[in-house]
Amino acid sequence: MRRGGAISLPHTQIKPQPLTLPATAYVVGSNQFINGLISAGAPQSMVKPITLGELSSVPNDSIIIIDWDYINKTMRISLSQLARQLENVIGKGDLIILYTASQGGSYRLRMQ
Repeated sequence: MRRGGAISLPHTQIKPQPLTLPATAYVVGSNQFINGLISAGAPQSMVKPITLGELSSVPNDSIIIIDWDYINKTMRISLSQLARQLENVIGKGDLIILYTASQGGSYRLRMQ
């Protein structure tokens, strides 16, 4: 049962915890998306907005969060175009999170 933003189980209450990031998260998305991450508890100092063109400057072993809805609708980039761009600039060891608000299904990026 849910009450006041927390999940209640018999004799137990679990409260949502702030989002913690072990390193800087490089975020490609709208200001609204970035503010949503910060509102969810990500420290503002650990969230760095970047553009797709700046992906080549991201160090290896980075966390990259991409708002697919923003990229697709605003920049008119297809999933295959995004995959090609990521192939050319992302170093080994990166964690890439592709976010969509769409409930229509999941997407698969094919990296070679």
